Amino acid sequence: MSINTDLGLIKNDDWLSSSLRWHLSVKSGEGIENLSIEPFKTTDKRIPVRGANRIIGYSDKSNVDSSTISIGRVGASGVVHLNEEPSWITDNSLIIHKFNSKIFDKKFLRYILEQLNLSQYSTSTAQPLITGETIKRRKIAFPDILTQKKIVNYIEYNVSEIDDLLIKKHQLINLLEQQRQSIITEAVTKGLNLNVKMKDSGVEWIGEIPEYWEVNKIKFKFDIRKVIQPTENPTVLSLTQRGLKIKDLNDFSGQHADSYDKYQKVEIKDYVMNGMDLLTGYVDCSRFEGVTSPDYRVFRIKDNTECHDYYLRYFQMCYFSKIFYGHGQGVSNFGRWRLQTDVFKEFPIPVPPKDEQFKVSEFLKAKEMKIDKALELINLDIEKLKEYRKSLIYEAVTGKIDVRDMELD
Repeated sequence: MSINTDLGLIKNDDWLSSSLRWHLSVKSGEGIENLSIEPFKTTDKRIPVRGANRIIGYSDKSNVDSSTISIGRVGASGVVHLNEEPSWITDNSLIIHKFNSKIFDKKFLRYILEQLNLSQYSTSTAQPLITGETIKRRKIAFPDILTQKKIVNYIEYNVSEIDDLLIKKHQLINLLEQQRQSIITEAVTKGLNLNVKMKDSGVEWIGEIPEYWEVNKIKFKFDIRKVIQPTENPTVLSLTQRGLKIKDLNDFSGQHADSYDKYQKVEIKDYVMNGMDLLTGYVDCSRFEGVTSPDYRVFRIKDNTECHDYYLRYFQMCYFSKIFYGHGQGVSNFGRWRLQTDVFKEFPIPVPPKDEQFKVSEFLKAKEMKIDKALELINLDIEKLKEYRKSLIYEAVTGKIDVRDMELD
């Protein structure tokens, strides 16, 4: 006999088929407006505050106990998480409030919910959103609870090796990214000739530099500009941690301004910097003409014959090494850690001869090509492992794998 469910056809005569609404209750998480949140865990007693798919901070309050299933409902909709400790689940998530533990093993239920790919049932096209009714409406097939426990044991036994491989792949990615940052830092502050005589730069984070290099201030090398020129159908540039990109004004999933009339002009080779948020912000050198947020800092090099990419590498190094962050002011917990204009103008920069600037730039491009190629291959491996893991779990929870001989713990 075949059972028709949201997971496909199940070929087991002894499995039941039912809508989830008869077996569980779903409620929304709670807002954090009046919750005191710290960004980092300070003591063992602090409670993680979990958004749709990540921990966003720590508090002294919880709204769920341990071993609670939460499901992202906004943004990262459909992401299923089994909380192993008391937590505060925000209103970006739904919580499996109650379920029939005589019918469902909690871990089996978690795997079933993952396989449903709940994001496909989103009720909104602008901002992905799922509701409690979305979950309760799903029809699934399931065996007796003893078989469920055997299925869970089979999954955990078989995916542990996959998970170990995934951890190692991600560790390798982190090592390559650290290597990238180390190579950039070394090149933009020390140059490429390891045998050249060095001198003290007088700047702590720059350290020693080749004796023929100079150290200057940003105000002597760059001009800050803010040109407001309203235009029809502007090309709006958005600054992300992957750099400047052209914003799709027809995509309403992100933030949009009511009007772009007050946005500032950006020309090719202008630098655009998010000086408002030194923790998650970034800086890039524009490849486009367009307009960008009036809150960003737009500046350009005075001598256009110098290497734009060399200075960009230095500025980006100051972001990923948290050097700009160390010179900021504001309220960092709320993403308002700013680099004030007067501090920015006085900020020191190493200045190699022009020909060496271009050599450093070309050297770093070649190194990054190799690192990017290695990262691409690793990410392909990760996707294949994830697909294999997903397939293995799917085959188990839909009864396509015989687990009758699987031992229980």
